[in-house]
Parts: sequence; structure tokens; C-alpha cells
Amino acid sequence: MKRKHNRSGLAGLLLLSFISACASPAQLHSATSPPTIPPPQITATIQSSTETPPLARTPTLPPSPPLGPTTIGRVENFVQVGHNDLKSRGWNAGLALNYPCAYIGNRNPDIAIVDVSDPKNPSLVGELATPPNGQPVELRAVPDLGLLVVANLSPTASVLTYDVSDCRHPKPLGSLGLSAVPHEFF
Repeated sequence: MKRKHNRSGLAGLLLLSFISACASPAQLHSATSPPTIPPPQITATIQSSTETPPLARTPTLPPSPPLGPTTIGRVENFVQVGHNDLKSRGWNAGLALNYPCAYIGNRNPDIAIVDVSDPKNPSLVGELATPPNGQPVELRAVPDLGLLVVANLSPTASVLTYDVSDCRHPKPLGSLGLSAVPHEFF
């Protein structure tokens, strides 16, 4: 028996978590907060002696090899499997995966929808438009719920939610305006 998820309830929970992450600790403190546990008290006994106690030895590690200069095109420990230039649009931002689709944000208003089922040949299958002058820079997918959450940072900060149960054809669910621009999005 398939279980139907309450997307709007979870979207609200995700948005509440997002807003809580943006709030300062003072704003979140309440009487229901768990009590603060003080650190354990450490006491030491000093013995008088004319001898100097032995110093604790810190293990020495071998020197690490230098990393070398960072240069454009320098790649180590990675192998390129496939490539798609996304129409050379530039300004790419956050990435969210809802297999077989990947969503790639941008400093411009469109989110690229890429089919990654063939890693050697990822193909651009569409674009998801956000509000005019939008900047969808942070994206998170919740595949179990068929949900895509986008932090849109312009013209006003907002959180956008999409139904991505059909990953190639996202449907808008709602948006929430934010009073401050977040820096991180979890």
C-alpha cells in the first residue's frame, strides 16, 4: 500500500527549520529550552618539590607535502565522466539531485533541469523559470517527498517550493517571503 505524503505539512516544517536557522540564538531562546549544564570543575594538586616535572611530549607528525599553487584547470583526484555546458549560461550555483534529474541554480532567473541517467551524456531537458530577476542560488531536493526547495535571493529573498514527483516537469507549490537574506541553506 502506497503512503501519500503531506507535502504542504512537510514544506511548512522545512520552511520553519529554514527560518529558525536564520534566527539569532537570542530569538530562539525560550523557557522550554533545556537547562545549560556547566562544564565539570577540574582541580589540580600541586606538590612542592625541587624537581622539575617532566614535560608532556606532543607527538610530532611528518611534514605534509606542499599543495602547490592553485591554478585554473588544476584538478586532482577527480575524473570527468561527462559534461554539458548548459548553453554556456554561466553563473551556475547550487545543485540538487532528484534522480534521474539534477537541478542547477543560477544567478539568473532560470534553474536548469538536467537528465543525469546517463552520466557520460547528461542532457539539458528543460528550464524552470523563477520570478522575474530571480536568483535561485541554493537548492535542496527531498526525493522521498518529490519536493524541491529553492532559496531565491532576488529581487526579494524568498523560499520557493516545487512538486518534482515528475522530475522533468516541476509544478510550483508555494513561496514564502523572508525578512532577511540567508547566507546558508540546509
